[in-house]
Amino acid sequence: MGRQWTADLREKKSVHEVYLVTHKAMPQSKSGKAYLSLTLTDRTGSLDARVWDNVSVVSQRFEDSDFVRVKGTTVLYQDRLQLHVQTLERVDDSAISTTDFLPRSATPPEDLFDELVALLGTVENVHLRRLLDQILADEAFVEIYLRVPAGKSIHHARLGGLLEHSLSVCRLVDSICATYTVAYPDLLDRDLLLTAAFLHDSGKTRELSANRKFEYTDAGRLVGHIVLGMELVSAYLDRLEGFPEDLALHLRHLLLSHHGELEYGSPKRPKTAEAWILHFVDLIDCRVDQTADLVARLPTGGWTPYQKIHDRYFWRGHDRNLDPTETPEDEPQDEPQDEPQDEPNKEE
Repeated sequence: MGRQWTADLREKKSVHEVYLVTHKAMPQSKSGKAYLSLTLTDRTGSLDARVWDNVSVVSQRFEDSDFVRVKGTTVLYQDRLQLHVQTLERVDDSAISTTDFLPRSATPPEDLFDELVALLGTVENVHLRRLLDQILADEAFVEIYLRVPAGKSIHHARLGGLLEHSLSVCRLVDSICATYTVAYPDLLDRDLLLTAAFLHDSGKTRELSANRKFEYTDAGRLVGHIVLGMELVSAYLDRLEGFPEDLALHLRHLLLSHHGELEYGSPKRPKTAEAWILHFVDLIDCRVDQTADLVARLPTGGWTPYQKIHDRYFWRGHDRNLDPTETPEDEPQDEPQDEPQDEPNKEE
């Protein structure tokens, strides 16, 4: 029998497999009974799990970020697959291939990077070209850029996620420039926008780590990726003699304003057409990935559980004939939610 990947699990299936615990909590049910709420992860995705019996004893056997072997049965609870755990034991790290336990982009990072480099290769501005060549030649930076996620849990939370997200933003920027250049031929600096699209989240190479699970670094929590990215790009710019001051200033503005609003972590709000585009394109790609992940967890279609971070439910109309007047219950779920640390426009 092959490995039971989380992405392949279906309702009413027996599960006996090893997973990585990426979330552990002991809340209480509405009746006041304590239970273990877990998130079990492998490289294909994650699975909610519950332990209802001998909770205090089982909880002492493992910690968050441990590997555990679980035995249980899957159920469908509020349109989301959940594992009811019957037995759970910690597994020693030496018996584990850790590459099985972190989600990763479906496309090999080398292929994504080749496309990104080709797109950046269309930049004609000689100064931006020098900047890009310097950064792309930095093997240490590129190695991390190809590996880290774009977020801890909310969007593109997978190995290669930052690369995948940045490439999508570059593609969208390229398309938007082609569209608006027809009506406003002198408005947009395509070369600058492409460069900023590549670098807008570069600080996440210092904000996030991707070892046993996706975590914030100390610098990520204390400083954040916008400032870290500004510091990183400024260091590259300082090595380039003769880089135009106005061009460097505009690039810095794009990096600092890409979250759009002060309350969402942007030190500055967008003040140029390029800054508006980068902000909204970044947001579009984040929202699409978030929604795709949420509805992918609905094997029969219908409504997602209430999403506290978005203050709404999401609907997947495929695979099920629903009454168009059907609506989800108004009352949100009372289950504990992970803190929204990587919400694209609402950082810590």
